[in-house]
Amino acid sequence: MELRLSGDEANVSYLVAAELRGHGLATHALEALLTWGARELALDQVNLACHVENVASRRVAEKCKFVFLGYEGDELKFRREFL
Repeated sequence: MELRLSGDEANVSYLVAAELRGHGLATHALEALLTWGARELALDQVNLACHVENVASRRVAEKCKFVFLGYEGDELKFRREFL
């Protein structure tokens, strides 16, 4: 799990080892990171990108309330805003 800050932009990425996939680990870890980032870093929004064929990452983004923004090449772009 990685949270990268650049100016007023925040981007997140994650990777789960093959033997641990399918147990909701990425979803739970991402939610915890987002909660912490919103509280401790006062993040307004976080961006996430995944390959168009990565269905698992797409599901994690959807479960964590990211909104699909569109395609950029072979990537899907998502954003979650904190109000």
